[in-house]
Amino acid sequence: MMRKLAFFLPLFLPLLLRAEPMHIAFPEMIDKSKTIVLADFLGPADSAGPFGHWRWKLKVEQVLKGKVSGDTLIVTRAHGEAYLEKGVCCLAFINADGGFEWVGRISNCGKPENGIVFLEGFYDYNAYIVAPCTITMKQLKDYLATEQYQTTVSGYLHFFSTETKKMEPSPVHFTIKYTYRKDGKGATDVQATNMKLVDFPARPQLSLGAWENTISVIYESNMVRPLKIEGEILEAEGLDASGSGYKALFWLEEPEELTEKEFYQFLADPSVGYASYEVDVITKENTYVLRLDEEYGRIGDMHGYGGGKREIHRLGSPEADRKETIEFGWPDPDLYIELDQREPDREKLKYSSNRFIRDLRIKPFEGTLVSKTGGKEQRRPCTLVYRKTKFEPNANFGK
Repeated sequence: MMRKLAFFLPLFLPLLLRAEPMHIAFPEMIDKSKTIVLADFLGPADSAGPFGHWRWKLKVEQVLKGKVSGDTLIVTRAHGEAYLEKGVCCLAFINADGGFEWVGRISNCGKPENGIVFLEGFYDYNAYIVAPCTITMKQLKDYLATEQYQTTVSGYLHFFSTETKKMEPSPVHFTIKYTYRKDGKGATDVQATNMKLVDFPARPQLSLGAWENTISVIYESNMVRPLKIEGEILEAEGLDASGSGYKALFWLEEPEELTEKEFYQFLADPSVGYASYEVDVITKENTYVLRLDEEYGRIGDMHGYGGGKREIHRLGSPEADRKETIEFGWPDPDLYIELDQREPDREKLKYSSNRFIRDLRIKPFEGTLVSKTGGKEQRRPCTLVYRKTKFEPNANFGK
C-alpha cells in the first residue's frame, strides 16, 4: 500500500499545492455535459481505494440531455469524490468521458419541478464553482431548448432590529426580472417600490450568485457613496406558480449595518457618502473614541490616546473560542485592544458584512486595552460601547 501511495503522490502533488477553487460558467458546463439526468444516487459502484471511490451508480428517473441505455447509469470520477448521500435525488451532469463532474442539489426531491437547484462541481482539493449556481428544472429545460431562461426574484428589504434580534422587513420591495442568455445579452428589469433614488443610476447592475443562492443589485460600487443590495433566495419558500420565480430576503450590503431610518437618510441626501461608526472605549481613567470607516489601507483610528489619534490596521471578527484584537500601527503594534469575544449567534449575525458593529449595537464588549512602552506592558480593563453612525461627505457631490 505504501508503494502505491508513493507512486501516486507525485501525480497529485501539483493539485495539492495549488488547491485553488475551480470555476466554470453555466453555459460552458451545459456544453461540456454530454449527458444530463434526473436521478437517484445509489452510491459507489466499486470499493474505496487510497483516494476514495472511482465509480458510482445512478438510477435514472428522467433524461434531459443525451442518451441512456436502461435505468441504471455507471459514472466515473472527474475531479473529485461524489459526496452525496445514498438515495438522494439530484441532477447529474456527466462529461464526455463519462465523468460525474457536476451536480444539481434539489431542495424538493418529492417534486423536483417545484424545487430550487443548487449547482456545483466535484473537486477533491477545493470548491468547484458554477456561475450562476441557482436554477430550476423548468429553467434548465428552457435553456436546453432555447439557450436562454427567464427568472423573477422578489422580496422585501430587511433591516436588523436590536429589539427583536431579527431581520425585520421594511416597506421597500424588489421585483427583479431577467433573461439569462448564453451570449450574455439577457434583459434585466429591477423594480423597487418605496425606495426613492437620489443621484443614483436608475438601472442597477445585476450579479448572480456563484458561491451561494444569492443575487446582488448594485447601484453604485465605489467607496465614496456605495449602494449595494444583496438578496438570498429562500429555498424553504419554494417557487412561484410559474415554476421560475424565486422568493428572496434582501438586505443592505453597502453602506453596511444601517438602520432603516439611517438608510432613508442616506438615500435622501446626495451630499453624504459612506458610513462610519463611532465607539467609546471606556477605561477607569479615560474615554477614547474609536472611529471605524472604509478607507483604503486602514479601517479607522482611535482619537484621544496620548492627545492625538492612532490608526487602526486590523479588527478581529467574532469567532468561537478566540480572543480577537483591534490593532493600532503596523506591522508591530505597541497598542491594541484585546476582546474576549463570546460565541456569536450565527443566525443573529447573518446578513451582515460588519458583524462587529451589529454585535456591539446589541451589547457592549468587555476587553483589555494593552499598551507597551519601553518593553513594559500595561493592561487596563475597558468597555466598548457603540456611540453612533455618521455619514462622511460625498467627495463627488457637485462635480
